[in-house]
Amino acid sequence: MPTEQWPRLQIFGVFDGHGGSKCAEYLKDHLHNNIILQPEFPSNIPKAITKGSYKTEEDFLAIAAPGPNKPHNKAGSCAIMIMVVDDDIYLLNVGDSRALTSVSEFPTDS
Repeated sequence: MPTEQWPRLQIFGVFDGHGGSKCAEYLKDHLHNNIILQPEFPSNIPKAITKGSYKTEEDFLAIAAPGPNKPHNKAGSCAIMIMVVDDDIYLLNVGDSRALTSVSEFPTDS
């Protein structure tokens, strides 16, 4: 059975919590893992990002709002996460955070 080679992977993130740090800490600890553990990763990274992001939100909400007559955590977070997978760059925006990327080609010495 052939094995799929794991890609080179770098992940960078900035998590800006508001109303407390609980949500930002949760994103920092879980968002990237929930993405790379999706069965679609690394063959369909956009789908893995979508599914992993939804899973992270659902899991955090289960902790933050556990049910009726229980205290709710009102913390939230904006975030930017950059995933470099082999030679491709994926930008993830949570909330109103935004990131831009550009590529500049430098002349080579002749």
